[in-house]
Amino acid sequence: DPVFFMPDTICDENSPRPILGFTDPPEGATISSSPLEIFGRAGATDEFKDWILEYSIGSSLGYWPDLAQTNNPANEPERLYSWDLEGLPNGPVTLRLSTRSQRGGKAIVELHLNL
Repeated sequence: DPVFFMPDTICDENSPRPILGFTDPPEGATISSSPLEIFGRAGATDEFKDWILEYSIGSSLGYWPDLAQTNNPANEPERLYSWDLEGLPNGPVTLRLSTRSQRGGKAIVELHLNL
């Protein structure tokens, strides 16, 4: 899925940009073992504040509990979180990874999986 980022000022080549994306597991993967190792990048070229990893179960996508949050950027691919899936129902799950800037900007990417 695309990264959604809406700047509030005019951007040029020197403007801060998010560094954001999941690297593993791939989009649409069926997960059959626990823990789920989640890899990705979550940072910025400048003015980075923090990143947040959330999830939503099923297709309603109304409730997004946090799995992880840190102010340490992950500008290169790394393990973001090891998720114990025990007790979660089978079916669709969506992971949401967000980076926030010191100026209040936010970029989001989502990953859709099946348990």
